[in-house]
Amino acid sequence: MKKRKVNHPILQDNYSLIIILKQRRWCCTNPECLYDISENFKFVSKRRRTSNTTDMLIVSAYRNLMETSVSIARKFHVSDSHAHEVFDRY
Repeated sequence: MKKRKVNHPILQDNYSLIIILKQRRWCCTNPECLYDISENFKFVSKRRRTSNTTDMLIVSAYRNLMETSVSIARKFHVSDSHAHEVFDRY
């Protein structure tokens, strides 16, 4: 069992909610096969440390013209380059 820490910034009162996921992993017992699969979750994508709602919250934060990328990144506990990438993606 693998534990993942996922930031979930729904609480926007300067609090950070960290969800610890216990992700199960299944491996084939045949030594020649080497097939393995991990459990999927709908609210977090593969290999990400933030939930999927973070992207939508970042995009809606860019609607305020007085906000900068650095302030938005601090608000959602991500890097400013990630905030730029999310804005460009949507």
